[in-house]
Amino acid sequence: MERKQRAAELIRKAGEEGRNLLEHEVLSLLDAYEMPLPPFKFIPYGSEMTEQTLEGITYPLVLKVVSTDIVHKSDVGGVRLNLMSFREAQTAV
Repeated sequence: MERKQRAAELIRKAGEEGRNLLEHEVLSLLDAYEMPLPPFKFIPYGSEMTEQTLEGITYPLVLKVVSTDIVHKSDVGGVRLNLMSFREAQTAV
């Protein structure tokens, strides 16, 4: 599927679910329209995070929780900054 078609699908799906786009969906939308962005990955809950999963991501990195139930990530400890290694990222998750 073409990038812009995927972007349209993200918007359609969120609309059907009656919700705003989540942060990683917004980044994917911007990426589809070739906006300059830092590298990012979305790792679904329950998926294993491996060094290969983080390929293309440079350190230090930031981890953020993604949830439709959490408005302010930092209020619930859902943001981890300045992670300098894969081991630190694993521990933060």
